[in-house]
Amino acid sequence: MNISQFAVRSPTKVAMLFLGIVLLGWISLRRLPINLFPDLRSPRITVVLTTTALSPEEIERRVSRQLERSLVTIRDVRDVMTISRDESAVGIVEFDWNADMDFALLDVKKAVADMANDDDVEDVTVYRYDPNAMPILTLAVWGSDDLEALYRLAFESLKPDLERLEGVAAARVTGGLEPEVRVAVDESLLLHYGFDMPEVISAIRRSTVNASGGWVETGSEQLLLKSVGELQSLDQLGLTVVGYKGQNPVFLDDIARVEIAYKEAESIVRFNGHPAVGLSIHK
Repeated sequence: MNISQFAVRSPTKVAMLFLGIVLLGWISLRRLPINLFPDLRSPRITVVLTTTALSPEEIERRVSRQLERSLVTIRDVRDVMTISRDESAVGIVEFDWNADMDFALLDVKKAVADMANDDDVEDVTVYRYDPNAMPILTLAVWGSDDLEALYRLAFESLKPDLERLEGVAAARVTGGLEPEVRVAVDESLLLHYGFDMPEVISAIRRSTVNASGGWVETGSEQLLLKSVGELQSLDQLGLTVVGYKGQNPVFLDDIARVEIAYKEAESIVRFNGHPAVGLSIHK
C-alpha cells in the first residue's frame, strides 16, 4: 500500500498528522528568537604588511603577488583580495562560512610568517574582522557650542544610563573637550631647586593615593585608620611637597603651573555642521 492509498483509506489519521505538523510549526515559530543584531562571525581575515618606502606599483610586484600566492594555498579559502598602497600591502582572505576561524587564523599566520624576513617588509599584522566589535548605534549630542559641557553631559549622564540598559555592553564617548589637570613644570626652577622630573612625578603620585593604616582597638570598638589622598582642588595639588631645600619645603606651586586644560583631541564629531559629541553603543 502506497502513501496515496493510505491517505484515501485513513483520512482522519492523515488530517491529524497534518494538524500536528502545523501545531508544531506554530509553536516553533512562537519560540523562534528574533534579534535585530544577531551574533555574526565573519569568515574574513586581514593581513597588513608594512613595507619600506615603495610605490604602490613596486609593492604589487614585489610584495602583494607573493602574499597572494601564500594565501591561496590555505584550506577553505574562497577568495583572496590584495590592496597595494604607499608603504603597505593589505590582503583580505575570505573563508567558507563553515570554516573554523580559530584554525584559519593560525593557518594565515603560518602562511605569512616567512614574509616577515623579506627585506622589503618591516612589519606583519594579522587580525580577524569581528562585526560584533562595531557599534550597533551611534548617537550625536549637540545643541551648544560648549564642547566641555556636551562632553560632561555625555560622559557623566548619558553613558551610565545607556550602559544600564539590557543588551548594552558599553557606550563610548568620542569628540568634545575632555578636561584634565595639567602640571607645566618650569625646567629652570626645577634645576634651581635641584630636583628632577621623576621626583616630581613621585610626589604627585604620593599625594593622590588612598592608603589603609589598619585597625586600632579601643576597648570594645575597632577603628579603621585610612589615609585619604584624593585632592579636591588645584590649590591642594599645588601644595604638594616635592622635596626640601635646606629646611624649607618646596611645593609644586614653586616649580610648576597647575591648571585645568583639555586633552588633545583624538577625534572631532560634527552633526549637520555643528560641533557635537558622539556616543557609540556596543552590544
